[in-house]
Amino acid sequence: MEKNYLEKLHSNLVEILDYVCKVCDENNLQYFIAYGTALGAYRHQGFIPWDDDVDIALPRNDYEKLLNLLKDSNYDKYSCQNETNEKNYFLVFSKIRKNGTIFIERILR
Repeated sequence: MEKNYLEKLHSNLVEILDYVCKVCDENNLQYFIAYGTALGAYRHQGFIPWDDDVDIALPRNDYEKLLNLLKDSNYDKYSCQNETNEKNYFLVFSKIRKNGTIFIERILR
């Protein structure tokens, strides 16, 4: 991937992470970074250079509360993508998207 592309992507991911952390903190929800995000924070003091997502985990009850908060939010800069609002969504977790941006995933080839 092109360096400028990854820098822009990582910048947007940090913005999304900040938003999710703010919502969680304001509502006393427990959360933590996980998987490649945690590894990157530890090993690279930031992102793994080729990483293209942020992994945030919550206990199930807090996850459900977060989804309800995001669904009821009037904040139009971000949106939550999951099986409740996308007909063919097949993942077992939700994704927070920054509206007005495009990220093309090539999961199935």
